[in-house]
Amino acid sequence: MHLSPLSRTVAVAIAVFVGTALVWWLVGYQIGKGLMEELDSAGTWRRLYGFQEGGFARLLLLAAFATVAVGLSEMVGAAARWPALAGAALGVGLLQPDRGPGAIAGTILFVLAAGAVAEVEGRARLVAAPALAVAVALAFGLDAPFGAGQLAIAVLLRGLLYFAPLILVPVYVDEAVAGLGRK
Repeated sequence: MHLSPLSRTVAVAIAVFVGTALVWWLVGYQIGKGLMEELDSAGTWRRLYGFQEGGFARLLLLAAFATVAVGLSEMVGAAARWPALAGAALGVGLLQPDRGPGAIAGTILFVLAAGAVAEVEGRARLVAAPALAVAVALAFGLDAPFGAGQLAIAVLLRGLLYFAPLILVPVYVDEAVAGLGRK
């Protein structure tokens, strides 16, 4: 079964969306909610990261952005790869619906991180993705109304259980879908 580039991108984005949604809302969100209840911030946690329509739309957009970044890093030659990724990241950052400075910076950093992880292989990829994901979560966290301890919890949980799968999984799913297309 041969997939067109658009069909492949959509298939990868949907797979990444579903996988990340399961990891985040079944594991990460629940851990965070429990920890934030102890710190009297459960309401803020639920409002920002809960199981709601805005959260779904944001996750779907990020899955699509990561998948496009991976595809772009594959399609563009080595000399033009980073300028193309930087242009895409800036455009996506300015066009995304959340207008806070942390959301804009986080989105730009997210697209660059997804492109960077697509560039490395093996263990380096497995180390780079969580490290970059925590940096992305920190940028997004700049807009969150948490104290320092609460922000640290949010950044670590969001980085490792939300942004890391979004950054890491598109590369592997894209490789698997491409393998299916060759059969």
